[in-house]
Amino acid sequence: MWRPSPGTVYPTLSQLEDEGLITLDRLDGRKTATLTEEGLAYVEENRAQLGEPWTDVAGDVRAENRTLAGVIAQVGMAASTVALHGTPQQATRAAEILEQARQELYGLMAQPKPPETPAHPAQSEDPPAAQEPPAPPTTE
Repeated sequence: MWRPSPGTVYPTLSQLEDEGLITLDRLDGRKTATLTEEGLAYVEENRAQLGEPWTDVAGDVRAENRTLAGVIAQVGMAASTVALHGTPQQATRAAEILEQARQELYGLMAQPKPPETPAHPAQSEDPPAAQEPPAPPTTE
């Protein structure tokens, strides 16, 4: 999944500002960009050519992969928080949790893949056969 880097974003923003299409301001310590009237007019005049950039970037990425990427980012932020602000015991436990997750993920990939199923299975004229509910889990 493509993510813009500061080395790509900031030169582009500077160029758009130089062309009078945006204004850059600071808000709560962060730079924000706002379209100028000239920028708004440019977007309206060129909407078809510009397309929808975020849709175009995400086009080939499945929704479940975008969800997974979001969770990965959240886990990274949580681990960083523990590393920066946690006790040594919390950092050790966090490393154990992440190591277990790493092993489980590789174990997941070692499992055989199920056969591909069509996105929209053909409709059968026969109603589905009744199935018994799964057995409740046992406790040991």
